[in-house]
Amino acid sequence: MSDNQATDTPWINPGKWFVSPHNFAPEVLKTFHPQPRVNIYDVTLRDGEQQPGVVFRTEEKLRIAHALYDMGVKHIESGMVAVSPEDADAAARVAKELPNVEVASLARTTKGDIEAALRCGVKRVTIEVMTADGTIKLIWGSVEKAVDSFLQAATFAKQNGLYVNLFLSDGTRATMQRLREFVVPIAKENCIDSVAIVDTFGCATPWGFSHLVSELRKMSSAPVEAHCHDTWGFGTANTIAAITAGASTIHTAVNGLNGNASLDECVMAAKALIGVETGIKTEGIFALSNLVKEYSKSDWYKPFLGWSANKWEAGIPTGFMWQWRNTPEKFYEMLDLGMIGRPPAELVIGKKSGRQSMRMKAYLLKLDDPGDDKATEMLGQVKRLSEEKKGEVTDDEFRKIYSAVMSAAAA
Repeated sequence: MSDNQATDTPWINPGKWFVSPHNFAPEVLKTFHPQPRVNIYDVTLRDGEQQPGVVFRTEEKLRIAHALYDMGVKHIESGMVAVSPEDADAAARVAKELPNVEVASLARTTKGDIEAALRCGVKRVTIEVMTADGTIKLIWGSVEKAVDSFLQAATFAKQNGLYVNLFLSDGTRATMQRLREFVVPIAKENCIDSVAIVDTFGCATPWGFSHLVSELRKMSSAPVEAHCHDTWGFGTANTIAAITAGASTIHTAVNGLNGNASLDECVMAAKALIGVETGIKTEGIFALSNLVKEYSKSDWYKPFLGWSANKWEAGIPTGFMWQWRNTPEKFYEMLDLGMIGRPPAELVIGKKSGRQSMRMKAYLLKLDDPGDDKATEMLGQVKRLSEEKKGEVTDDEFRKIYSAVMSAAAA
């Protein structure tokens, strides 16, 4: 508990804050079931970097990681090491320089991703499973096959000493029954250390998210983590609601990059508004914010109206754009921004793009489909250029790469 809870008026901490006493009304507190202390799992270097146009170089990731550690953050997701050589290098260096940090990599349900993480010396893999019916069918074919794929990857990771997190992507749009179909059989195999419920599209409410965390805690003995996004402006609210429902770890990003729950808001809200400690030395928040702003060349994420709110770069969602490009319904769009007079989703290409991003960009520019092999070659050049210029690759730059690859193939 924080130092303000030792008094009869926990909403007042003289010289530090004076907040609403109604936060601590007995009728309110009796509905809360928080852990005594909540861990911060920071995703600035991975999910934060997925904000379109943001590129962190290795030395920048190292400086941010050291600043996070100096503030007390002991769990840092460094990237997705299997899809970027620079991410792999950064993860390996962070793990070596900060041995007391649980450095993590996001991973798909493949042995190759786990092997890549092991080569980098990380201590944790956050293994992602998609929970939406269309995505399950597209990637695995069925829930049963998805579970089996996860179990194979997780078992291999555990055998090699890694901490394993089950990352339920888009979990807030899945039914409770669908979540049980993943969590219960996976937990029975004793191959996970925690479960993360993910509000990928930021469409849960605090009361709905609190209920979801409570139900997940009943499904297994694995601690529950909360990964929230700010699409509707509820990123911080949902994260705090998760804490009151008993989540043991919350995922945050500095400056709310890419619409993630913001580190400063979540830490300060936990401390002052509900009296839960995170172990963070808050005096370092402002300097860290400025450092990340400098390296990301990006300001705060703003729901609905912010520059990046309708832009897509990461390989998985842009893969959905490609898959459903000829359907009248835009299944990949969680919200029709035309409702507020804004153009629909816009494809941005850069470091975080995937092979199908190249095919989709060619399609949008009315160029011939390059196919998987040529798209893979283009992707390598796009990633290198994006890293060099620390930003997105423009349409004109893509056309030059496309022309060079296609001409070489025809020669």
